[in-house]
Amino acid sequence: MMVALMMRTCCIPSSELNSGESKSACFGIVRTKLHLDSTRAANMAREEADGCSSCTRWAVVDRLCAMGYDAALCISRWKPTQSMPGGFHEYIDVLVQEGNESRLLVEVDFQSDFQMAKACQNYRDLINLLPETFVGKPKHLNRIVHILCDAGKRSLKEKGIHIGPWRRRKFVQKKWSAPHKRLSLDQEDPGILVSSGEAGMPIYAFGLCCNLQS
Repeated sequence: MMVALMMRTCCIPSSELNSGESKSACFGIVRTKLHLDSTRAANMAREEADGCSSCTRWAVVDRLCAMGYDAALCISRWKPTQSMPGGFHEYIDVLVQEGNESRLLVEVDFQSDFQMAKACQNYRDLINLLPETFVGKPKHLNRIVHILCDAGKRSLKEKGIHIGPWRRRKFVQKKWSAPHKRLSLDQEDPGILVSSGEAGMPIYAFGLCCNLQS
């Protein structure tokens, strides 16, 4: 049941494609096209980025903008609390003009956000169901995060492994729900920390990553 729910969430909701409302159907088509374009753009960008995740995302933004999308790089930040460490996260969003303006999130390396080296087989099977590139509304992503974090918690508990705060649902959801800065191609700021380590903390600054890789 959990797998079926996640698959329905990863895919376009049937109400968007099968309802009689033309606006919903059109939005579903736009989302499908954006997913195909984002996947192709990400595949090409990875070959050119030489392992630099920030470079990959900027290259995807560049390609999507060239196709006519209103795409930008988003950098979310949140402060630490007593129960949760602070962090940074980088992702892409696209503003879609279909009826009321909608915001679609694009994650070009979606599976890696949830992979765990010591997870049980059931959890690994669940991760393998995820698309490599996710495109969808924030509310749909939030549902997937809910499912995966709960499954990850059960997997680690089964293995007798402590659950780090960066694995907890509240922390993971912050990646996409926390206040963010939206940067277009002409607003690149080399001083902004944009990458996250496993605990959601910055590990390098954009503009330095390529130098560190060389």
